Amino acid sequence: MTGLDARARTRVSRLLCIDELDAAVVLRLADGGAVSLGTLAAELDLSEGGARALVRALEGEALVCCEPVPARPGAIALRLAPGAAVELACALHSG
Repeated sequence: MTGLDARARTRVSRLLCIDELDAAVVLRLADGGAVSLGTLAAELDLSEGGARALVRALEGEALVCCEPVPARPGAIALRLAPGAAVELACALHSG
């Protein structure tokens, strides 16, 4: 992770009152694309169970939405929740 990424993660963490791992996920989803749970787990070096627990917490905070992956029964993909996208934009562009 570059210094710019680390600064963005710290800023989002502070302004949204979430921990830095949650902020890393939110920033990963910032482009509006979907990310599979397996990809997210691999990128964050988490077990599948750890990734699922993280996703449940983020869903509880209304930061991510889960959707099924049609081509892979039982698989889920994550997207940034619409309200979280607004909060993220404000956090990244606030003075």
